[in-house]
Amino acid sequence: ESKKSYVSSYHAAVIHAGLGEKDKAFEMLNEAADERSTLLVYLRKDPRLSSLRSDPRFQALVDRVGLPG
Repeated sequence: ESKKSYVSSYHAAVIHAGLGEKDKAFEMLNEAADERSTLLVYLRKDPRLSSLRSDPRFQALVDRVGLPG
């Protein structure tokens, strides 16, 4: 799909998280942050990312994006 139109890295991160590919999920979330994706406002609440929340990289990403605690 990304060959035809824009696909947010956030969506790719959700897929990788669901597959248990945490490193790739964080890579895609950081890319989403670089893109300034508005979907990152759901970072703390999106149940599809719950497997990532215990990882220290998650809090670092939340801090980078500037979401309130």
